[in-house]
Amino acid sequence: MRNKILLFISSIILFLLCGCSDTDSMHREIVTNEESVREFLLIEGIAFDDVWIPEKSDLAGIDIALEEYLRNRVEVAEDDWRRTQYQGIKEEIGQYNKEYSGFSISEKKFIICNMHQNGGSVRDNEFTIILDGGCTVVRFIYDIENKKVISLECNGVA
Repeated sequence: MRNKILLFISSIILFLLCGCSDTDSMHREIVTNEESVREFLLIEGIAFDDVWIPEKSDLAGIDIALEEYLRNRVEVAEDDWRRTQYQGIKEEIGQYNKEYSGFSISEKKFIICNMHQNGGSVRDNEFTIILDGGCTVVRFIYDIENKKVISLECNGVA
């Protein structure tokens, strides 16, 4: 019984420290190559003033915010196609690799997360760039101050 309690407590501590669950089977990386972050933001058409590198502690709560965002989108989706896409991401969330970094606009900080189901790890500390793939490739922006996901989009399909 004591071992089960210790395991439970250590799982909670891990979750709180890194914002992830111990069931995630894919990699989670913070991209620290600022040039790669700038290039990725430009390719994705995301306006920014500067980039910054988040610490693991900055990611605390990001998965909960993403799950909440997806749950809300499933409930209010304008059509069945969008509802199906959001539901699929939500159901497979543990199967995505997640690459994070930060950017700012007017000194307000955001985290960009690039999620993909293509395996591997961050190559040369750079964001993975995939030009199609539908919702097997997803990007979202997290507002640190308000602890909310403010946008999410899937890649197009070739």
